[in-house]
Parts: sequence; structure tokens; C-alpha cells
Amino acid sequence: MILAFNGLAWGFEHVPFDAALLASLIEAFPDERIHFFGERDHCQQVLRYLQPRLGSAADITWGDIKLPPRLASPRQRLAADLRIVTTMLSRARALQATRVVACYVHWATGVLALKALQGLYRRGPIGLIHHGSLLQLVASRRFHPLASLANGRLRQIVLAEPIRAEVARRLPRLGPSLRAIRHPYFFEEATPSELPTGAPMTFSFLGLIDETKGFDAFAGLAATFGRSHGEAARFDLIGGTRTGALPASVNAWVKTYGSGGPIPRDVFERQLRQTTYAVFPFDPVYYRLVASGSVLDALAAGKPFIALRNPQLEELLQAMGDIGYLCDSVGELEAVVAGILREPPRERYRRQSENILARRQIFGATAVAAQLREILAADEGGGGARG
Repeated sequence: MILAFNGLAWGFEHVPFDAALLASLIEAFPDERIHFFGERDHCQQVLRYLQPRLGSAADITWGDIKLPPRLASPRQRLAADLRIVTTMLSRARALQATRVVACYVHWATGVLALKALQGLYRRGPIGLIHHGSLLQLVASRRFHPLASLANGRLRQIVLAEPIRAEVARRLPRLGPSLRAIRHPYFFEEATPSELPTGAPMTFSFLGLIDETKGFDAFAGLAATFGRSHGEAARFDLIGGTRTGALPASVNAWVKTYGSGGPIPRDVFERQLRQTTYAVFPFDPVYYRLVASGSVLDALAAGKPFIALRNPQLEELLQAMGDIGYLCDSVGELEAVVAGILREPPRERYRRQSENILARRQIFGATAVAAQLREILAADEGGGGARG
């Protein structure tokens, strides 16, 4: 039996990731029953997401976790995470689980609780999946010991090999306990995309707006080409904010699908299908340590991208071939968009979309299952998987 838990997400947050991860665990360990614990609505939404995609979702046992308030103080958060981790590891011991997987915990208090309490469960490895947490832990030297020390049987897992390499370079003591998998994802059937004829070329920013995703640069592109190309080019915000109204940087040339907060998933997927190119002006420094689900959303729809260069996207092009454009500056992003509008690359565009659809299964359950099987089956002295 494998016990997996999410100690941080509410509702639909992280549902696609948790669902794809559970599918990967089922494929990696087909003889093991999965027990998954999370906030009640989150569990229900993971189950609903899994059912049409994985018939064996009913074989998962579900349990509730009482999460602290979203705006809990650090003291409240620590007390809650100590309670959650104590409960989860004690439950794993009682159920004689062979493995524990922490799908998502708070970057500081959740990691601290797992390291402090891991002795409550001694039968097998504990997988700790980092999303944005290592960005925080690496950023300040005062948090380096929390990342590097007291790892015991923890298998700390990041969601891209370039992230593992970067963290190991900056925190060598963490290297031996750090592993990499690809970000698991469910892909629906899709057909290759074609450049539109007689319709606007649509360039889309995907997901939530924050300072690391470079939305201001996208809005600048919208203003530049909105003025010069009119209805021949459209710039869509297929996303929104985590909470609150859209920022002032959403100018008149950015088409939106909501007035604030995240947009419904069905609206997101509908507009993504109508997109021509996804645009990722991400902060390269930030995305050395964080994986982007928005990139996988673009791959799911077979959409090529135009992006600022970072190691993860470089590795992705090495693995999948020509699937988009990498640029070294915002000025180069602008030049690529201008070139596409001036001379639409119809044959290359279709090849890019075909490459995406042919090779995206490196993120599918079968590929990720092989990585998880090696990592979570590693003995105490083993090196485990590197990616």
C-alpha cells in the first residue's frame, strides 16, 4: 500500500497534477493500493478528474485532511503541518504502507515537519515533491540547512532534470537525496494545428498573472502589434489572477475572459484550442527552479510556443525537437512575432505541432511511472533516479 497526501491545496488547485501523479503511481506499482489524503473538496475534484481518464480511480481510497486557514500565521501553519504530518506518517505505519508520497506541502513548515517527524514511519522511503519550494529554500542562506540536512529516507523530488542540476550546483549537500521526474500530465487526443487563414493570428499568455511570468512584456507585445496590425493579430490572456481584479497592465489590446480571479477550466481549454502560439516571457532566473504547468497545457493542445530561454525549455527542445522559438530577450520575442506576422511559417508551424503531439508522452503516466519506480524503490544507500 502507498499513502500519498496533499497538505496544502484547496479545491481545484493542483488537481491535474495530483491526478496524473496518482495515475503514474498506479502504473509504477500495480500491485499496491493507493490511499490519498487531502482537503475534502480537493479529493472530490481529483476523483472527478480521474474517473473519465482512469477507470481504476475507484480503487483509490480517499481521506480528508483539515487544512489551516489560507492566511494562517507561521505559528499556526507550523502547528497544522506538524499535526498533518504526524497523522499521515502514523497512518502509514498503521496501514503498513510500503511508501509515502508528500505530493504538496508548505515550502518551510511542511518540509520542516516531514524532516522532524520522518522517524514515525520507518518501513520505506518518503517521497517529497517540490513545486516552488526549493526556490524559497535556495534563495536565502538561512534556509539552506532546512533543504540540505536531516534528509534520512526522504527522496526529495523536483519536476525537471535542469532544476535538479541547478539545485545540486547551489546546494551540493542536497545532491545525494535529490531526484528528478518529469511533471506528470494527462493528454487528451488532439490533431495537429494549422496556422489560421482569414482569421487573426492569436498569441496567448496562459495561466495566472504574477511577476515571474513576465505579463508586462506580453502586454507590451499586445500594445505594439495591436497598434500596427489591428485585427490581424490578437493577444489573449487565457487565465487571470489568483484573487482580486486584473492589474492595470492589462491594456486595451489584451483580450480577457474574466474580470478577476482564475477563469473556469472549460473556458481555459476552449480558448487554448483556438490559440495559435503560446507566449512564455517567463523570468529565466525564477524558472531555473520552478516547473511550469502552462507549458504542458500548450503541449496538450499541440500549440507551439514563443518563449524567453531558460534551461528547462532548452532541455525540452532537445527532447522533443522543433516545438517553438526560444529568445534571448524581449526584443527578440518581438522580432519573432513580427516575422511570423510578416511571413506566416505554415509548413514549419504544422511540423512543430506534429512534433509536440508525437513526443509529449515523455510527460505521460507510463514514462513518469518508470522514474517513480526507480526513485521510490531505491534502497537506503542507492542513488535513485536522476531524471
